[in-house]
Amino acid sequence: MRRTVERTGARAMTDQSSPHTPPFPPTTESANATGRTERRSDDPIVRAAIDNVRRHLAALSASEIVQLVLYPEPLVAWAKGAGVDDSQVANLFRRHRRYNRLRTLLATRLGVPITVLDHLIDAQPAVPAAKRPAAYRAILADAGLGTWAERPPIDWTTPPYPPHRDGTNPLERLAMAVLGDAAPTMPPSRIIGYAMWPETLAAFAARAQRFSLDQLLTTLSGLRRSDAIEVALARRLRIPHRTLDAFIRAGKRDAYASDGSADL
Repeated sequence: MRRTVERTGARAMTDQSSPHTPPFPPTTESANATGRTERRSDDPIVRAAIDNVRRHLAALSASEIVQLVLYPEPLVAWAKGAGVDDSQVANLFRRHRRYNRLRTLLATRLGVPITVLDHLIDAQPAVPAAKRPAAYRAILADAGLGTWAERPPIDWTTPPYPPHRDGTNPLERLAMAVLGDAAPTMPPSRIIGYAMWPETLAAFAARAQRFSLDQLLTTLSGLRRSDAIEVALARRLRIPHRTLDAFIRAGKRDAYASDGSADL
């Protein structure tokens, strides 16, 4: 049950991050003591992750948005504290059942009206821009259809809201703000998962056919690195190998010591 909820949240981005990630990352002092520099928000891979999420914000799953707003508290931890069954949380985001009481509890924790949470869960996500052909916009514009799919801005002061997402839901905007502040504190696999989305790390490993997801996650954790995996990943991310090397070597801040999401 516990794993079911985690897959609906942040770990879905990497199709399950390493279960061996410690709950309390090393502090700046411990990172410096081991000679590791601290990962910063201006790291090229961190910036790529933030930019990619911003580009695809309206296409991310509702559970991913909620998990970002809750960060660093895992969705499964909130559910346990609220006395909510894991399977109910999973089914809520799958839209199998409505669960009005659960929606009320979660909206209260997130600090938004329930109508805003309802929209995030029930509205149709956008198609990821990365899944459109490169010439999509140019061809439609040339055919005189450049504005056919444009919709008026959503007025968040007047529910009910239209059944589509455009990236302006207050929870989507909160998620983006949290990611901008907290990305350097996240595990490397999660950051790279955001940078690669909508392709997952599992899909990338399967496509490469030279290593498993576990081997990829172990490399990113720095526990047992592989030049071959890193070269393939750097090529996928379109960055120099030295940039990926610096990213993996860097330490991360303690998420609970940062104030990026302290008020959420």
